[in-house]
Amino acid sequence: MTIVAVAGTKGALGATTLCMALARVWSRTSTVLVIEADPDGGVLAARLGFGQEPGLGTLAAAGRHELSDPLIQDHTQSADDLSFVVAPSSPSHVRAALLSASRRIGDALATAPGVTALVDLGRLDSESPALALAQASQAVLFLAAPSLEGADALAVRLLELEDLRQRCHLITVGEGPYEGAELSRVLAIPHVGHVPKDPAGAQAVWHRKARSQVRRPLVRAVAEVTEQLARLRTTAEAHTAKPAERPLSGVSPLAEAAT
Repeated sequence: MTIVAVAGTKGALGATTLCMALARVWSRTSTVLVIEADPDGGVLAARLGFGQEPGLGTLAAAGRHELSDPLIQDHTQSADDLSFVVAPSSPSHVRAALLSASRRIGDALATAPGVTALVDLGRLDSESPALALAQASQAVLFLAAPSLEGADALAVRLLELEDLRQRCHLITVGEGPYEGAELSRVLAIPHVGHVPKDPAGAQAVWHRKARSQVRRPLVRAVAEVTEQLARLRTTAEAHTAKPAERPLSGVSPLAEAAT
């Protein structure tokens, strides 16, 4: 199974919507499972008209001793051609479920064939109960505003999560004075795309018709992200062998602020 996690940072909203947009794009060529693992509480059930069970809470309870891909499938709900493991709306219930089962869920996903799993981690830091799911992922997509504040918020996260850096990727979101390539150099992680402000596109991804709305800026941007991730995957060995670039002092106010 391919596991891709999406994480937000302070001031960069939209991890759940990006997960949904990625799911719409990837479902054209792959079976997709969306797992809601935001410690601040779930929203998928409410947005999609699901009940909160089955979902993450019931999966954690059923998998206390052993957890497998078939068991995960037993605790999903479906809409159109997508499957979801929805989280409880209560943060305390989500955190309890993640503390109990996130590592076993990650292990089970890693051995499941032929499925793309998209994991919504919310705001990820070193103390997140969803950290084990990030560690099980092939790629962790961090959202950040293209600004000094966005760079600073993500730089702090990356320092806390140094062991994840080799699988971290940057997606810039919204307007800001800096280019994604500049943030990429400063933060020493690949920039895989920019997501513009597109309220109509954000609403569209929650409906089946979004699959045909390829002209929406958000949908086009997410399709480009998936293509860039595919290119990076084909050259993963070369990227791993290449030493990470250090932040460049004096190049710009952004680089100076980050050093």
